[in-house]
Amino acid sequence: MLTIVITAVIVTAAVTVLVVGRGRILDRGGRGLKHRFGPEYDLAIADHDGNTAGNQS
Repeated sequence: MLTIVITAVIVTAAVTVLVVGRGRILDRGGRGLKHRFGPEYDLAIADHDGNTAGNQS
């Protein structure tokens, strides 16, 4: 019985870490930068024809 409880706690913690981590990674893709830099972000995106991908090809 104790093994089941420990396993459930570990699985729950792992899922929580993955969900929170995924949210933070996705937020850094654009909204985080836009919120942090405001109008400067918009100008930089305009300079790169709207490309937010990070590669410069």
